[in-house]
Amino acid sequence: MVRARAAFQKTNTSAQNAEAASALVITASDVSVDFILDERSRELFGEWQRWHDLVRTKSLVRRVKAWNPEAAPYIQGFHMLRPIPQSQIDRVTDRPKFTENPGY
Repeated sequence: MVRARAAFQKTNTSAQNAEAASALVITASDVSVDFILDERSRELFGEWQRWHDLVRTKSLVRRVKAWNPEAAPYIQGFHMLRPIPQSQIDRVTDRPKFTENPGY
């Protein structure tokens, strides 16, 4: 449904919209985790959910290296976790000492 909606253009004729929608039809064999991540990248470009999707599927480092040449030299495995703000670390009073995530 989302793909059909994305194919629709007000300026197109009915035939053009039908052709565009049929070009976006997929089969079950087309669907993979990478396919879903590609679709979500188009739908949620630049949104916070994107990072969560890539971390949850353990594909952050691989996909950054493949698709972001500016960040590729810098991305590392420890980027799967976010840094913990120092103000949060300082608030922990119980032992053992709460520490920063590795790499930060």
